[in-house]
Amino acid sequence: MSLFSLLTLLLLFAEIAVYVGSLISPSFLPASQRRVMIKHVRNLSKNKNAQFAFVAGFSIVGALLAESGYALARVWNATRENGGHQAHEYSTQYQLKVLRAEKHFITSLFTLVMFHVVFMRLREKNNYIKLLERVEGKTAEEEAAEETEKETVVKKQE
Repeated sequence: MSLFSLLTLLLLFAEIAVYVGSLISPSFLPASQRRVMIKHVRNLSKNKNAQFAFVAGFSIVGALLAESGYALARVWNATRENGGHQAHEYSTQYQLKVLRAEKHFITSLFTLVMFHVVFMRLREKNNYIKLLERVEGKTAEEEAAEETEKETVVKKQE
């Protein structure tokens, strides 16, 4: 297995892990821990190294998709140039070449699709976090206002 194929599989597993992690709602956490988690997620999304890694991974997998598509076309065209269905088409070596080329193409294509899915899911999650911050921010402000009102009422009664 080539280095780029291993990299593609590694990125694919990382994407699946991020996607599954993004499906978990932070609402089961206490408010203080949820705020800390939201702060870390926001800082990670603004991190230049994380953005560079995402773009570099996407570029590498895109290049691998183009290369595997070219290899697959080359294997299929070799059959046509030899006059169609020849005896070598049914050989194990030829079938392995086709299988390997198709596997690399499908894996790299699925990895690119997962890049898009994870990007859209993280964008959606970011919108959810913004909404959650707004709701929690209003709740905290309302609680502070209620507490202030209670203190003023207690002072007036004294």
